Amino acid sequence: MRLTCTCRLLKAFTERDESQFDADVEVLDQRVLDTARGFFGLMNEGRATLRVVTEDDETDLEREDLERGAERAQSLEIAGRLVEFEGQLLGVLPHAHRFEFVTSSDGRTIKGLVDRSLSAEQLAQFNRRLVNEDSVAEFQLNRVRRRNSDAKEVFRLVAIGKAGQG
Repeated sequence: MRLTCTCRLLKAFTERDESQFDADVEVLDQRVLDTARGFFGLMNEGRATLRVVTEDDETDLEREDLERGAERAQSLEIAGRLVEFEGQLLGVLPHAHRFEFVTSSDGRTIKGLVDRSLSAEQLAQFNRRLVNEDSVAEFQLNRVRRRNSDAKEVFRLVAIGKAGQG
């Protein structure tokens, strides 16, 4: 499982398609970014190439790919903090670990990932107990920015409960 995740991360940073890379950075946090910077920096300095083989996939990363990965890792900035909103859960996709939540304060719909520490069963319970109910939710808000571009806000649902049950 971890090797598969590592391969997906390598592919995300080295992907030729910029729009695919922009979509993939949703899952990054500062710890992962720091690791990627170190890895790609080392590979780039050593002018290395890399071949990764897993049970399901085989990936060859050439010099150009690793240079792209190093440049992307250096150009990314992630600033994260915990935020809390009152509102209503619109729904959760338990196996995809995705959610939608509408805030009470301004009616904004927040979409994003659900923290992997929450099981698919817990998420199914959220759908049964909390959809369209007044709730308080805690999110990890990451502002992801690439050099010379606007910041993208990425929300990850960390916890949720009915409003007033503190």
